[in-house]
This record gives sequence, structure tokens and C-alpha cells, in this order.
Amino acid sequence: NTDAWGNFYLDLKQFYDNIDVAKVIHKADKLDFPPVELYMCLTIYLAPRIARACGVYSKPIIPYNSIVAGCFNANNGARAMLYDILEEAHARAPLILARQFVDDINARAEGHRHMVRHQLLTAAETLVDGCLASGLPVSDKSLVLVTDPRIAAGIQDLMSKKGITIRR
Repeated sequence: NTDAWGNFYLDLKQFYDNIDVAKVIHKADKLDFPPVELYMCLTIYLAPRIARACGVYSKPIIPYNSIVAGCFNANNGARAMLYDILEEAHARAPLILARQFVDDINARAEGHRHMVRHQLLTAAETLVDGCLASGLPVSDKSLVLVTDPRIAAGIQDLMSKKGITIRR
């Protein structure tokens, strides 16, 4: 019996700029990412960068964080970064459907109101905690859409205790 449904949309702030390259290397290796492709990406990610404004150029800047969004494998690096977080959310809330769209994560549940509440609360907490632990800040564009406003209030309360604002 499906009497409730809900979606938790998690948006990550400046996602590519906050990705730790060392973590990408570790996670990509763990996921058997092709080493030659990884090396090619690393030469792009770790190359000195020069900022330009009004015709003036900076001294070279050596990056330690961030992957280049335009890189041919940037989305694969992003997926590697979020893989363990999504896997943990699925393990803790197996009835949700959690998906990643680059820097946006969606967790969806439908069914009895109590099940939807439990699964979405668990998934939301797992996703947010995992992202924060990985150095990925949560944007204030994150939101929850549910049929029962009490579920939304529960998620908002839980997130506010973590210092995160969730819209509805």
C-alpha cells in the first residue's frame, strides 16, 4: 500500500572545487579505474593554474583540491568520490532509490508513511554525514519534497542540528 512518497535532494556546494584529489586517487584505485586514464586526469588536475582578470595574470597556482569540471573523466571522478557514500546509504536504507547526477543526489522512497519517514531520515543522515566527512559541503539549495509535512519537518530538524538548511 503506497500512501506516502518522498524525495530528498542533496546539492553539494562547489562540488568539483571541493574534491580532494588524493581521495579520488584512493577511491578510483579501489574501484579498478584504468590507471592510464587516471594518470592522464591527474596531470590535468594537478597542473599549475594561472588566473586571469582584466588582462592581468597571476603567478602559477598549484592546486591540491579540485578536479577540472571540463575534463573528459570529471564525472567518473565525481562518481568515484560519492560511490562509498551512496553504497552506505543503500545499506542503511535499502528501500530507497538513491541516484547521483554529478553534484546532486536524490533519495526517493514510497510506501507506508512510517517506512518512508524512516528510510528518508536514514538516507538523508547517511548521505549528509558521508559528504561532510569527505570534505564536501552541502548547499542551501538542498530540499525535501514529501506527501506528509511531518516527514519534511523531521528531516529539516535533523539537518538543522548539523547546521544544514533544507528547503521544502
